[in-house]
Amino acid sequence: MLSLPVVVALRRRYQDAHLVMLVAPPIRPLVEDYPDLDAVLTDNSAFSGLAGFFRFVRTLREEKFDAAVLLHPTLRLAAALALARIPIRVGTAYRAYSFLFNRRVKEHRKFSARHEAEFNLSLAARLDAPVEPVEFHLTVQPDAAESVSRILEELNIATR
Repeated sequence: MLSLPVVVALRRRYQDAHLVMLVAPPIRPLVEDYPDLDAVLTDNSAFSGLAGFFRFVRTLREEKFDAAVLLHPTLRLAAALALARIPIRVGTAYRAYSFLFNRRVKEHRKFSARHEAEFNLSLAARLDAPVEPVEFHLTVQPDAAESVSRILEELNIATR
């Protein structure tokens, strides 16, 4: 959820871009209808193991991405972006594999005095995305709102 302001900032800066978010399977339902995203790519079991890793690299390469912002870096993801030949790869500067990024942010997440969403936006800023204000464009589906209202009523929790 704290990655979504990055999507908003990138959409604000690159209105005609094709924005894709790579997520773990449990996260997909939370973002698949996000208004500022064009697509969601799931990092699932098809991409695990050595053969899966190269399948993942091939998938990324076929998408012909111009840029990637790695908000939660791992060696696996950083290597995949580089091997997929994504021209602009944004990531943090203080990891052993940071050489795989060609735009680095010199800020430690664990030492940052800023909110996680603001830290994520500092990565998007390396793509000239506006970082103020932090925005979320969340839509609550009517059936979900009804379900939550029912649960709160059953638990005798007052709302507004």
